[in-house]
Amino acid sequence: MSYSFSTSGKTKVEALDNAKTELAKIAIAQPAHKLDQQQTEAALECAVDLLADDPVAPVSMSVSGSVTQDENDGVRAVSLSINVYLG
Repeated sequence: MSYSFSTSGKTKVEALDNAKTELAKIAIAQPAHKLDQQQTEAALECAVDLLADDPVAPVSMSVSGSVTQDENDGVRAVSLSINVYLG
């Protein structure tokens, strides 16, 4: 199961909230992503924390990920790509 989305916000908090909302929708539509939802949110939080504090620049991000499961062995592969930037 895989996904990809882009979102933004006027602030770091707003952009993170928007991303978490998208991840929640994905986890409902693709239950395999309940397995990596918290880790993806944590990675986004860490990346956003690295951005400079700029009160006028919006925060944009693009996120994609995948989880491969085997019915007998559980998760076989996880992929995550995130981009966060000001402006």
